[in-house]
Amino acid sequence: MEMLSNLYSSMIHFFLMLIAVMLTTTIVTVWIKTKFDKSVLIKTKEPNAIVPQCESKEENKEESGLDYLINSPKWPYEKTPVMSPTELIFFEELRKALPHKILFSQVSMNQVVQGPKNDWKWHGKIGQKSLDFVFCNNDGSVLLAIELDDRSHVGRNKEDATKEKALRDAGIPFIRWHVENMPEVPEIRETVAKVLTRHRNLS
Repeated sequence: MEMLSNLYSSMIHFFLMLIAVMLTTTIVTVWIKTKFDKSVLIKTKEPNAIVPQCESKEENKEESGLDYLINSPKWPYEKTPVMSPTELIFFEELRKALPHKILFSQVSMNQVVQGPKNDWKWHGKIGQKSLDFVFCNNDGSVLLAIELDDRSHVGRNKEDATKEKALRDAGIPFIRWHVENMPEVPEIRETVAKVLTRHRNLS
């Protein structure tokens, strides 16, 4: 009977020791995890705190490429005038002729007319072309396109015809003047009025 009592006592002692070891292990594990988590928390109260971040290789590669681009040697670009001296003079005449309209210069054809979406055939016809002057209404809609021909237009008959065809089919009135016969304000007003009237009658 005494042996049985000693056996029970030993078993109880063993289980108590096992429970104590398990509790100690759990406490130590929780303490270590808490310490580790605190080391990577964002400390918002510290203005200069460094926040560890995990970035993908793609993001690191992209940032590296941007740094190289920003800090790369100077590219050989130089600013250039938007208009020639003659175009500047004509720009002022046009602005005086239609003061209540919005006037733009050197406008890409793609900003004025568009072909079918995802059909690059039509985009390619006008993609590299621009218009010397474009009058717009106050709502931004195109009123009239104007070309001022000079020596740079020599040998560009097909290109000029392409512009006119695209504008005409898009329903945009068009006027072409030559730099040697550059009109003044009264003639500009008269010609624009006739062209717009003819366009409305044909619409």
